[in-house]
Amino acid sequence: MTEGHRVLLTCRKRSEALRAMGFTYDQVADVLSLDLDDSPLLLHRYAHGLTAAQVVAAFNDLDPAGTASMRTARLYDLEGWPEGRRRPSPRVLDLLARIYQTTARRLVTDQIYSSYGSYERELIDAADYRHLDPCQHSSLRGAMPEISRASMESTAGVWPVRTFVATSGVRPGECAALFRALTAEEADVKRRELLFDLALALGGVPALRLLRHLTPDEEVRLAQAVQGSGRVDAQTVTTIEKLIAHCWQLDEAYGPAKLLPVVNAQRDLVAQLLRQNTLMPALRDRVIAAYWALSHLGGWLRYDILDYAGAVHWYQQGLEAAHELKDPTLLAHIHDCLANTLGYQGKPTVALDHAHAAQAWAKESPSRLQQAASCLAFSRALTDAGRGEDGSRPAEWCMS
Repeated sequence: MTEGHRVLLTCRKRSEALRAMGFTYDQVADVLSLDLDDSPLLLHRYAHGLTAAQVVAAFNDLDPAGTASMRTARLYDLEGWPEGRRRPSPRVLDLLARIYQTTARRLVTDQIYSSYGSYERELIDAADYRHLDPCQHSSLRGAMPEISRASMESTAGVWPVRTFVATSGVRPGECAALFRALTAEEADVKRRELLFDLALALGGVPALRLLRHLTPDEEVRLAQAVQGSGRVDAQTVTTIEKLIAHCWQLDEAYGPAKLLPVVNAQRDLVAQLLRQNTLMPALRDRVIAAYWALSHLGGWLRYDILDYAGAVHWYQQGLEAAHELKDPTLLAHIHDCLANTLGYQGKPTVALDHAHAAQAWAKESPSRLQQAASCLAFSRALTDAGRGEDGSRPAEWCMS
């Protein structure tokens, strides 16, 4: 029996005992790391008590097309990187995370994680299979990793105190998680501090994925806007519009509950820019349109988690912005959203009022798509209000 096999048998026995006590596989790997100075990939294999051959077989079963086929020698290389010859790709980490019922991020050290490009880091961050672990409590699924007291204390004094005083509602524990994430992927201390301030102002760790889409110049301009130390120009507004567009993609990655604080923080920032800056009319309209877009997105997210009252509140904020812009397309669309949400809230009469308003504004809109959408929303509102016969002939009502 080889030394490696003896270690595996010992770890398997410890893992079985810890699992019987309700430990997750992630927790078992953490316990094993106290005695073994091995890579996260190897520790997670030990936590499952699997041989390399068993992992290779499971890996290839998950990828029958052979696009990322695995051999035992290659797995050993991956477990030994950077001493080994190969660094695991995001695709490989995704499949191994599924086998080990963990996140891909846990399978690499901070050093390895920082060696990937921004797009690869997004793929790694998105791979989360902890829900497959029967010992993973439902209340902890998708939650932030816990930060130890030692980790918290190690961050003290590293960042200026002002960075912890934020309007975004980020808790101290999330500040520590943000610090760890930035330490892993950004070596330059000055840029790390800039990104920390920006992410903190924009909702915490999830905002990091947004910031990866910005150029260094865009980061600086946005930071100056956040801190109130620079003027708000067209490029700054373009950066904000860029972030809003990428927020819709984050909904797929994080889900509505996690994204809401990010959207709320962005809307607070846009509201702050409107209050504290004197802008030219055209630029001010763009900032108000950004506020409308964030209110619309926030309402959509609230609607998605069945918080209809919250969705109505957000949509009404967007309605005020649309009225200030006097934009018939935006007004029609937000009235459609309100009609749909109020219908689900059990208020068909109020919903029909908004559907009527949407119809009126849609007729002034140059967008034929919006006109069609408002027609459909109007038909639904008629049906919900008990006027099903009228709702079955939307085209006639739309033309009236």
